[in-house]
Order: sequence, then C-alpha cells, then structure tokens
Amino acid sequence: MAAIALSAPPASAAPPVRESVVDEFSFVDTELCPFPVVIEGRAEYRATLHRNPDTGLLRRVNLHGTEELSYSANGQTLEADPFPYNIHITFGPEGGAPRSNVVTGLVLRVPLPDGTTFLSAGRLDFVVTGQDFAATPQVGLSGDLDALCGALS
Repeated sequence: MAAIALSAPPASAAPPVRESVVDEFSFVDTELCPFPVVIEGRAEYRATLHRNPDTGLLRRVNLHGTEELSYSANGQTLEADPFPYNIHITFGPEGGAPRSNVVTGLVLRVPLPDGTTFLSAGRLDFVVTGQDFAATPQVGLSGDLDALCGALS
C-alpha cells in the first residue's frame, strides 16, 4: 500500500503594502506640565501594512521614520532634536482597535537652555497608557520632566 502525504497547499499571504507618509500636527497637551503646552510636529515615515490573508483585516502595521517636535508655553519654545522611531501596531484576528501600539528606542531628546538635555528612551505602549502622545516611556530612561517644564515656564 502506498503512503499518501496529506498536506495543505502553501498559504498565499498577500505581500505587505508600503506607504510613505508625511504628517504635520499641532495640539495642546495639558498633562505634560502643570500648564498647557503647545506641541507642533512633523513626522516622515514609512508604513508597512500586513493583512490577514484569510480576512483581509489588518493584523500588523510597522512605522519607521523621523519626527521633529517643538514645545511652546509662556513665551518659551524648545525644539527637540529630530529623532528616528519605530512603532509596531498589532491587531486581533477580528480587526478593530489595536491590541498594542509600541514605540521602542528613543522617545524624545530636547536640548534645554541650561545646557542639559531632556532624554527619554525605552518602551512605550500607547494602548496601555491610553494616550496618543507621551514624553516618557513605561520602561527605560525617563527624562527630567521638572527640568523640561521649568524651561517652558
């Protein structure tokens, strides 16, 4: 009797879609300092979208780019050094809201007028924090927020 190998045909996953994006934004942050801070920025990044081959729903998005930010309050403006970033966003099999939205690496680097530098680096998950923006990571090196806010006061 001959043996018959039963195997599924190889999955034909759709190739990832890649897009180049430029995003300019401005908003008022009321949580960073004890006073409102206007944050303006420009991000240039490459987005890679991975879809579930069976449903077509997004399962992962990777963003890799460079961001430039300025912080303004009380007549003072601080310019962050342009910084590279990587963001990995994952979705469940049912689609919908992201399960995670994780930044790893440099979060923010801002030269301060006194010659010091506000520096934050590590891991930050925006889904866990419930925020769209943060200056400090959940895990890693957190910059001196008192010094940053002091320079803006």
